[in-house]
Amino acid sequence: MTETLIQTAETAAEMKPQKVSKLSLLKPKEEMTVGDYLRNYSLEILAVFFWVYTLTKVFVFDIDLWLVDSFFPDYLWILNFKLVFILALASLTWLWIGARDIVVWFLYIAFYPLVLLLIRLPYFIFKQQSWLLAFATINAVASFFTNLKYGLIFTTIFFASFAGALFLQPGYLLLVAAAILVVLLLVAYVKSFITALKPTVIFQIYSRIFKGARTLGHTSFALDAEIRDLPIEQLEPKQLEKWNTSLQSSVLFNRFCLFTATKLRDYQKSEWRMIPSIFGLLRLAAFTVVSFSGVYYALFKWEPSLFRHTEEPTFFTFLYYSFNNLVLNSTAELAPATMLSQSMYMLQASLSLLLVAIIVTLYISHRTQKSSSELDEVITTVETEARNMEGFIESEYKIPNIETAIERLKEVQSGLVQLIYWFSKAIK
Repeated sequence: MTETLIQTAETAAEMKPQKVSKLSLLKPKEEMTVGDYLRNYSLEILAVFFWVYTLTKVFVFDIDLWLVDSFFPDYLWILNFKLVFILALASLTWLWIGARDIVVWFLYIAFYPLVLLLIRLPYFIFKQQSWLLAFATINAVASFFTNLKYGLIFTTIFFASFAGALFLQPGYLLLVAAAILVVLLLVAYVKSFITALKPTVIFQIYSRIFKGARTLGHTSFALDAEIRDLPIEQLEPKQLEKWNTSLQSSVLFNRFCLFTATKLRDYQKSEWRMIPSIFGLLRLAAFTVVSFSGVYYALFKWEPSLFRHTEEPTFFTFLYYSFNNLVLNSTAELAPATMLSQSMYMLQASLSLLLVAIIVTLYISHRTQKSSSELDEVITTVETEARNMEGFIESEYKIPNIETAIERLKEVQSGLVQLIYWFSKAIK
């Protein structure tokens, strides 16, 4: 009887799964099935759709109402049951993925912008193994956050004015909305010139970081007073451990400074420096087209006789008209008919010439040269910090040179010695 029970228990143990299945998002590629890929792609599509829909509906216009009204006007009543459809979709998704994954899906969708910025983007850069791309991305992200307050205020005013131009009823408020759009556009052009002439903030941040790092990290780099003047052979085990740890931190800082200076010099010689300027130029051009389309549309709603048109224009007609004005091209569908609309046309044409004739030369060429000189200053600062640290190591640890310090760390099998060797190899 006992043997039968033992055999039954062994058989049951063999039938149990050897490992617990993981969430599909956490599985390595070799373990993923077709169903896992389908779930992950579905999650990605759902996250993108959720944020595009939400941002468009909150900051631009009621997109679902516009879509149904434009293509299926007889089914506008369906929007009254929008909440029911959303709950049904959520329920079906829950049934499909199971209760275990629903929390992960909810958090992934809710924090999808952070996932892109903090996980997807760094992983993509890491896969490219390009420090030039890394520096260009860091510069772009840092510039965004340094102008975050201005950008938030500017964007809020722009969306409010643009929404007014699209949805306000005919009246003088339409002229106010159009005037604000014109003022914002002029502010954007003025700020572009000021930004091109001012020192680049991100390069100043690099210098401050490396200048302050050695001061703030002095306790990690310096030896305690009680062991500073003792020969290394007389140190007790705990004192020797502290001596090795401090030396490791000092050498690592020296290697990292030289590594950063080397990569910044590579970045200085590359064409990646022009990317922020090019994107800034394209962003300003797109902003010009969109802003003037709102201005023209508001003027037309306020007084239709301001424009000659072959057929009843829509907002897209004014967007098309604004784009053609930017490239100094006329359109048959729409044309200014009075002094006010003609003045707006002349203003956009002037800004177009300014965009092409001045910004291309000043904002890109001058900024590229300026970036070069500023990068020289940053590289010099970082290399100076590296040399200062090397001198500090020689005097503090009584070591003749940095190579001897690295060999010392190798002998004691320091935990970060491989990273130090990797930095040293990249420097050469």
